[in-house]
Amino acid sequence: MRLRIAFVALIMVCSLGACKTNNDSSHGPEPGNRPSGHEIPDGHTSQNSLDWEGTYTGTFPCADCEGIAVKLKLNEDLNYVEEFDYLGTENSYKEKGKLKWTEDGRMIKLFKDDNDLSSIFLVGENKLIKRDGNGQKIKGEIASKFELTKRVNHY
Repeated sequence: MRLRIAFVALIMVCSLGACKTNNDSSHGPEPGNRPSGHEIPDGHTSQNSLDWEGTYTGTFPCADCEGIAVKLKLNEDLNYVEEFDYLGTENSYKEKGKLKWTEDGRMIKLFKDDNDLSSIFLVGENKLIKRDGNGQKIKGEIASKFELTKRVNHY
């Protein structure tokens, strides 16, 4: 009989231990402390989790034209080609260079062939969101206009 009581007591102690609330961060962030943007607590980043290679297009605002049609091709070998067409004018140009991922794997920095920083983009699922020269979110009414969408090939 004592053996049964000891066994039941052991089971109860183990069960109570399993119900303990775990406050460490290994199970993800607490509600209200969720990571912003594309940070995922399990180590996934835009760089290692998304199919980021491909061609992205969109139209950026322009102070003295109808808009700037942008076409950006990102290659797996970390090269890029970016084309700009100033709508309503005959102006256009193309630039190419290398892309580098930020340390956190969330953004890419485009460097022209002369090694000058050209642009910074936050990389999301099938989209690129342009950032300012410091990697910060563009603010103001036109902020939402600085987004490129990935073209999807339909076979």
